[in-house]
Amino acid sequence: MNRKKPPAPRPDTLDRAYLAVPFVTLALALTPALVLSLSVYGCGKEKAPAPEAAAAASAAAAAADAKAALLRAISGVWNPSPDNSGLWTFNYVNNSLQIVIGDQFIAATPGDVDPVNGTVNLKIPSSDGAERIMTVSKVQDRNLEADGAGVIAQPRASSNGQINYYLTVTDSSGGVTPLLFVRRIGADDLDRIAQLQTQARIGTPSAALAINPANGDQTYATSFDCSKATSVPQYLICHDPELAAADRDLSAIYQKARDAVRNKAALADRARQQWNFREKNCRDKTCLLSWYQYESATFDAIAQTGDVNARPDQEQ
Repeated sequence: MNRKKPPAPRPDTLDRAYLAVPFVTLALALTPALVLSLSVYGCGKEKAPAPEAAAAASAAAAAADAKAALLRAISGVWNPSPDNSGLWTFNYVNNSLQIVIGDQFIAATPGDVDPVNGTVNLKIPSSDGAERIMTVSKVQDRNLEADGAGVIAQPRASSNGQINYYLTVTDSSGGVTPLLFVRRIGADDLDRIAQLQTQARIGTPSAALAINPANGDQTYATSFDCSKATSVPQYLICHDPELAAADRDLSAIYQKARDAVRNKAALADRARQQWNFREKNCRDKTCLLSWYQYESATFDAIAQTGDVNARPDQEQ
């Protein structure tokens, strides 16, 4: 039986088939490299930060550094001018500012910090649960003119020489206190801050109410603003009618003593020392009544003699 032979392929068909093989092989060989190239290019593009984001991050870091530098600049020990009414200490640590005025510790939280104008708004808790604002301003000037007194004072020299600025502190009532530099914070200052901070934690307004809960939130007229009371003695005085009356009486006697003496600065210094003793040591009504009794007798003796050093047990 004769079988028919399949037709022979045409020459042009063979040419196309053989020519297609190298192209397919080349495509298969190039595909992984092409995919890898595209993948690497895409990853690199995603990781490249946008110029705007980098500039914003750099500006934010610079602003934070400027604010921290201002807070460090006001940190130190300062002296009120011109009355020298007790040292002020500012210590910037852990994004908060520790303040000691005389022997009173105050924990403040920095609010708005303006490095351009050199101002720091400090948030200070008050006894009513609200926050008071204290504004500290860094003033670039070697000369300080005392308000209303016409006294020119020079900033004090530090161990590294004089600094070229002083501070002004504006309280919530608008009063302004100029401060002259004394020294940077040292180990002794840090120890004192820690000690006063511990005392402040033990003696809080809530602790005062626990001692004398009967009067609750009722306050009585005193010689000071009870809405700004920040210590146990002040809180007890504001919430006890007998202590509040003793405070008013002492204020009147002190005014008579002030009218009688010539050295009013020495009288103010003595009163401040006794006030500091009360704030540091009195934690109950008995102690405060004894303190008021002694202070009233002391300032009455001064009023009678005009002698700042007079004592109640001294013969007149």
